[in-house]
Amino acid sequence: MTITVVLIIIFIVFAVLFVGMLSRPQQVNTFSGIDFRTELLDQSALQKREDYLTKMDSRHRTISIVLLVFMVIAFSSPVVYAWFDTLHYKGILDKESYDIRIRDNNLMMGGMLGMCVLFFFMISLVKRKMIQGYKSVILSLSQKDFEKMLDINQSMNGVDRFTMSPPFILSQYGLHVFKLGRVLAFLWADVTEFKMTSAPRGGYFIRMKVRGKLYFFTISDHTMLNTLEAECRQRGITIVS
Repeated sequence: MTITVVLIIIFIVFAVLFVGMLSRPQQVNTFSGIDFRTELLDQSALQKREDYLTKMDSRHRTISIVLLVFMVIAFSSPVVYAWFDTLHYKGILDKESYDIRIRDNNLMMGGMLGMCVLFFFMISLVKRKMIQGYKSVILSLSQKDFEKMLDINQSMNGVDRFTMSPPFILSQYGLHVFKLGRVLAFLWADVTEFKMTSAPRGGYFIRMKVRGKLYFFTISDHTMLNTLEAECRQRGITIVS
C-alpha cells in the first residue's frame, strides 16, 4: 500500500468524523421555544436586513471562489512536479520502471483531486451552516438589536468585517455565539459567570457558566472581547479573573 493510498484513507476517515461532528444540532439554545421579538418590522427594516444578508452571501461566494482556486493550485502542484520529474527519466529507465512511475503519478493525481474536492466540500458545509445560523439569528432580532449589531460590527477586525461574520451577536434578552457552524444561544438571565484567558497563539478563550453548565468558545478580536465583557458587566454577570 503506497503512502498516497494511506493518506487518502486517513483523510477520508477524518472527513467522515468531521461531517459527523457537523451533523449535531445546529443551535444549542438554553431558552428553546421562547420568542422574545414582539416588534413587527416594516418593509424598509426588512429590506435593510435582506440587503445585509445578500451582501454577506455575495462576499462568502467570492471567498469560496478564491479558496477553490488556491486549493486547486496547492493540490495540483505536487502532481505537476511529479509528472515533470517522471518525464525527465523517459529513456533512462526501462519500460517497466517508467510505467510504474506513470501509474503512481496517476494514482497521486486521482488522490489529490479527491482530497481537494472532499476538503472543499467540508469547508463549504461549514460555511453553509454558519451562514444559516447568521440568517436565523439576524432575522429574529428586533430593529434596535439589529442596529446595535451593525454598530458593533464596525469595530471588528478587517477579516471579520469583510466577511460580515461577527463572533457573537448581542440582543436585549440574550447572547448568540457562532462556533464552527453552530449557534450557542444564552439568555442573559441564565448567565452567571464570565471568564477570559489569553490563547497561546493569539485570541482569547471564553468560558461562560449558564444554568450551572460551562460553555467554551474563542474570540480573536480584542475590541470584540471588550464589547462582550462590558455587556456582561452591565448585566451584572460575575467576571472571574
